[in-house]
Amino acid sequence: MSRPWMPLWISDYLGDTQHLSTLEHGAYLLLIMQYWQKEGLPDDDAQLMRIARLTPDEWSNARPMLQALFKQGWKHPRIDAELQLSDEKYEKRSKAGKEGGKASALARRRAKFASAEALVQQSSSNASTNDTSNASSNNAAKFNQPQPHPPIVSVPSERAPPAPPDPEKELFDRGKQVLGKKAGGLIAKLKAAKGGNIALARAAIEQASTKQDPAEYIAAAIRGGAGPPAFTGGRPNGGFTQFLIDQHEEQSHGPITIDHDDSELAKH
Repeated sequence: MSRPWMPLWISDYLGDTQHLSTLEHGAYLLLIMQYWQKEGLPDDDAQLMRIARLTPDEWSNARPMLQALFKQGWKHPRIDAELQLSDEKYEKRSKAGKEGGKASALARRRAKFASAEALVQQSSSNASTNDTSNASSNNAAKFNQPQPHPPIVSVPSERAPPAPPDPEKELFDRGKQVLGKKAGGLIAKLKAAKGGNIALARAAIEQASTKQDPAEYIAAAIRGGAGPPAFTGGRPNGGFTQFLIDQHEEQSHGPITIDHDDSELAKH
């Protein structure tokens, strides 16, 4: 879908970027405009540097300030929310246009059938008048002329009312908006952890949307905790690490191991 414009809330933007230099302002605007058009940014410094129109030295100096305005993996929750809202408005306009076209077509069909019925009735009336006149002039026997019946007009039945909203679909849609498009497995685990109660799972996701790292908050909620996972000794605790490993293997990406030197997940 083409996105020729994007919303820019000036007060919010200035409130978040007052500490940026002129060069960093330009780079940040280029990055968020690319994010809006492509629905995300590549997690690659070389590509990000080219998008921001910076030299290697300029990118090296500006990168920490710019990265602080994004979440891990160069994700931007505010832009993701605006993209979701834009998609919903587009779908509503498209649906309204289709419904209007169908209503117009139905009205045209009804007018066409009404005209045909009026023409048939007029022809029947003229035929009856001519028959009566001819019988009087020729003093002939009168014959009852059968009157043609007007055509049966078939009017399409009204459309059935739309189905009620699906709470489970809304849970997954909202969860992917907050946690990312590939968070289906995580949302399913959250629902199971809440005993299949969709309302409780939705409440947890809404609470996560206010956190700095929504995925960590949901992982803690699945384990039964009240907040993001704790870290000891500079390494993730076993429960959260095992959760990430289970998530990865469920999505068929193959086994993973933990590199304790840099506490990053690495694929074999």
